[in-house]
Amino acid sequence: MYIQNLSIQNLRCFREARLQLRYPDEPHPPDTPFPNVTLLLGNNGSGKTTVLKSCAIGVLARVITHSGFVPYHLVRRGDSKTAAIEVALIPREHDTDMGTGITPGESVSLLSRIVRQGDYEELLPQKGPFLPALFEDDSPAWFIVGYGATRRVESGDYSAGSEEKRRRLRYRRVAGLFEEGVALVPLMAWLPLFQRERPEVHDAALRLINRLLPEELRFHGEMEHEDKNLRDREYLFEHRGLSVPFGALSDGYRAYVGWVTDLAYHLASIAKPGTELWDYPGVVLIDEIDLHLHPEWQLRVIEMVATALPQMQLIFSTHSPIVAGTLKRENIFVMEPAPDGSTEVRQLQEHIYGLNADQVLISSYFNLSTTRAPGFERHMRELTQRAWEGDRDAAVEMLQQLAGKTEQAE
Repeated sequence: MYIQNLSIQNLRCFREARLQLRYPDEPHPPDTPFPNVTLLLGNNGSGKTTVLKSCAIGVLARVITHSGFVPYHLVRRGDSKTAAIEVALIPREHDTDMGTGITPGESVSLLSRIVRQGDYEELLPQKGPFLPALFEDDSPAWFIVGYGATRRVESGDYSAGSEEKRRRLRYRRVAGLFEEGVALVPLMAWLPLFQRERPEVHDAALRLINRLLPEELRFHGEMEHEDKNLRDREYLFEHRGLSVPFGALSDGYRAYVGWVTDLAYHLASIAKPGTELWDYPGVVLIDEIDLHLHPEWQLRVIEMVATALPQMQLIFSTHSPIVAGTLKRENIFVMEPAPDGSTEVRQLQEHIYGLNADQVLISSYFNLSTTRAPGFERHMRELTQRAWEGDRDAAVEMLQQLAGKTEQAE
């Protein structure tokens, strides 16, 4: 399944918005490098996370109402007390249900409404064709996962049974977009079981994980020495030739590896033996894809994920000009303030693909007037004014500053 179109009304900062999202089967120009990627840009509070939440609600509204999901402050405050989310879905072979009349490739429309009464909000019954497979946890149909900006891997005891009682699986896959306290599934909670009971799928999970990791980091499915208490043992990663337990990896690696291994778990849970996990279609939503990533890694992350998951529709948000510069304008939506205080969604005409970070930041996608420190910029304006008035020393100092040299440094 892919999300072809998303329409939003009266949802948080949006009065009305419509996005035509990129997905693998969509016809695209031959020079489009990543046809399965949509990137969301915008200032803090501009609605990027709301778009990701809308995608999750639009697909899963029928099952998440009784799965632990609680609508919170989703309806836009103002005259209306009702918000609407409509998605047009493109089913794949895995999504066809017997007796529903759904055909792969033919659009399916689902309409969800949220009503506000005082301080409470309620997700109303969804309108559209009934999708029985949504109610089967082990079905590959209508697969969607989402990761919020506060994502973290559970570091203490993890109980799948306790999680099941709080949140059913379909909602749990996207709960991190709605709740800050939701932890990602740790490797120790599922990989040893798959190794014992489903070895083919276990090996497929290892292949997927390594396919998504940068070259300097490898995962062989090995744990710390067996003489250590099983509850305290961790899986080892090979980083530049050294074995490092997951908990000792840097914040950047853990933030990235955490969602990668969680995704591998959810795909392994629906996979059949003899299939590669990257062959399954679906939707992956990630808030702040650049979270804790070094600029060198930001340059590669879109290509790495899009290439590793060619059948997945990938919808990311970012604040990184480096990440934005790796995509073409067709892949990018910008959230901007409208005159009435709401947010509008636009696709800009300016090209930023291949530009450096400074060029992207002063483009219409970020609208910075300068990338220099405010204090330095003020000082340069003062020097410029003095030089314009005939102060030769100010002119010399201005040139030295621009060249990265000062009189004291010489």
